[in-house]
Amino acid sequence: MRLHFLGCGTKGLIHSNGNNSALIITQNQGNNMLLMDCGGNTDKAIERTNILGDIDNVVAFFSHTHPDHMNKVVYLLEECRRRKINFRFLLPTDRSAGSPYEELMEELTDNYKIRARDLKELWPHRVAAMMNLDGITMETIKHGAGNSTALILKQRPFGDKVRTDTVYATDHNDEEFIERMIRSERTLEHLYTDSTDCAGSQEHMTFNKLRELIPLRLRSRVTLMHMNSNQLSFRAQWEGFNTADDLLIRCEGIKDDTDETAEGKKNGNDNGNGRQQCHRRHPRQCSIMPRGR
Repeated sequence: MRLHFLGCGTKGLIHSNGNNSALIITQNQGNNMLLMDCGGNTDKAIERTNILGDIDNVVAFFSHTHPDHMNKVVYLLEECRRRKINFRFLLPTDRSAGSPYEELMEELTDNYKIRARDLKELWPHRVAAMMNLDGITMETIKHGAGNSTALILKQRPFGDKVRTDTVYATDHNDEEFIERMIRSERTLEHLYTDSTDCAGSQEHMTFNKLRELIPLRLRSRVTLMHMNSNQLSFRAQWEGFNTADDLLIRCEGIKDDTDETAEGKKNGNDNGNGRQQCHRRHPRQCSIMPRGR
């Protein structure tokens, strides 16, 4: 399963690659979008790409409360209301005191003044059914100033008994989490994680540390996002990682799935360097379906 991105930068790249925001679109009793984070200039990217053009249902997930990840939540809510799109939140399942759920609810109601009647939630299993996934789980991971929530999307390819996981984890500096992802390589299809080349960062894992932790054989399953410089993107690709700037939706439309498949190579979609060429389609024609569905 491939995520696509409206932005993949951080505050330092707000004018070039935009703030980090990822999405999946599927068709199942309508066109459904799962949007992961919506902050910074994500509103401009939504308008530029017309990504909501034919969407019937939007589910929004926020990894944590930093403004560059969620301060366009009111815009998103109002835009969905204007377009008559059903809108729901996917919030962390841990409801204990001091949990990311409690922090998110406080931020949504107190700071963004979202009314209780607009705080409609969907439980992970209902979102999974809508998105044609086997399941969705959430996990709290550590960063310097508190906690972030990782989203784990589970799928079982057609005819395959092995479940595979696609993991979205941003704003964390949790070595134990990365090590556990490596140990679960049998079921890990892809890990999307943030990185920085700023030494001593408390909230983001440095690229040097990621390079130490992730062996070369697994780097093709890792895409770096929320990067703070273009130089880091070039360096990461040189070291065998994928980078989310290859998955950006830059105009009205969306990229095809970039999986390397025999069919893709037969049709000439492989550009010879291990990456498939980018083809953009209007959202009206677009269906990014989980593999095997």
